[in-house]
Amino acid sequence: MNIDAINTFLLLSETGNFSRVAERSNLTQSTVSSRIKVLEDTLNVKLFERTSSGVLLTDAGKKFYKYAASMRQTWQQGRQEMARSSSPKQTIGVGLHMTMWRRFMPDWLVWMQEHHPHFALQVEADYSERLVDYVSQGVLD
Repeated sequence: MNIDAINTFLLLSETGNFSRVAERSNLTQSTVSSRIKVLEDTLNVKLFERTSSGVLLTDAGKKFYKYAASMRQTWQQGRQEMARSSSPKQTIGVGLHMTMWRRFMPDWLVWMQEHHPHFALQVEADYSERLVDYVSQGVLD
């Protein structure tokens, strides 16, 4: 399975709208649709019911959601572990709302590198609800 397809599935489950997923992910709407189609074809089930106002999870989609969330969490933890094992640095996971990224993060990252070079940073820029999920899953500190 492709982790990008899993992330797209989870985001579409949360937003219910292909356009919003495309915008948040910096993808085209056709790429989002293609990822979902490949996932549905791979699983041989329909994950979403298309409606005039967006999409809703089917029963199969609801069942798959918990597995997809678990896959994303496992992937994130694996990435963190590999970063820690390849570097003697301590790792800190930091999350920042998408709208704040450009304003604060570039200067702060430079400051951290200059003043605290012994830390390795994992930085996620996303929307509030996703960042809260990452903290509760232990992906971010």
